[in-house]
Amino acid sequence: MLCGGDVLQSFNATKPSGERVWPDDDVEVIVGQHGLVCVGRGKADLGAIARESTVLGKHLDKIVLAKPRVLTGISSSVVRQYLASNQSIRYLVHDKVRDYIFKHKLNELPNWQ
Repeated sequence: MLCGGDVLQSFNATKPSGERVWPDDDVEVIVGQHGLVCVGRGKADLGAIARESTVLGKHLDKIVLAKPRVLTGISSSVVRQYLASNQSIRYLVHDKVRDYIFKHKLNELPNWQ
């Protein structure tokens, strides 16, 4: 799974109800069976987040943490927000990414609107 640091942090998060955002069983399948590449975008210590998590800590060998050379503030959430408000994503993502989104109609999916 490829994700941003916010998703990695959400693996440890709980909802106001006290229920976990991601059940440990789901995290176990995602990371334990498939692995995780996480791209950091801020100053959060993603390594510490992974080490402090019971489930993530067991699978550190299957977690790759990538830190971009330049922080842009552009995330998949921002791209989805632009698409939902019919704004251009031309200079937010590579042309091939934009073409892929429209070719596969990802922008029409309910969770992208």
